[in-house]
Amino acid sequence: MNRFVFKKSDLDTPLVNYDQSLLVAFESLLREKKKQLESRKTLSMQIRHLLLGSFQGQITHIDIVASSLFMTTRTLQRNLSDENTTYRTICNDLRRELAHGLIKAGRNNKSQIAGMLGYSDLSSFNKAFRSWEKT
Repeated sequence: MNRFVFKKSDLDTPLVNYDQSLLVAFESLLREKKKQLESRKTLSMQIRHLLLGSFQGQITHIDIVASSLFMTTRTLQRNLSDENTTYRTICNDLRRELAHGLIKAGRNNKSQIAGMLGYSDLSSFNKAFRSWEKT
């Protein structure tokens, strides 16, 4: 028999509310970023384009991105190294840009933004945000 077992405290965790205006602002931001990236052809820009196209609250795993670009993960990492960047850096920069865009759009609280960007909780998002802002 298959089953899920949850702690009672996990079931009491509040869920991020569905907010249509936040979803519209987020999709608009994703489309705008994709258009900006279409004109650039570096590998890191191709990766950003792929990530924006498949973004559903979680960053796509590097193995899937490498496969989409018809290369091995290690080849992808070496090619990114030639561009003086890493997959993690690209992902973090993308999340930072999306967070800033959602904050500028207004009407969004930080826990909703954290949920949309795939952070497990608000404290993880706050920690990442502080590191981006160097505060």
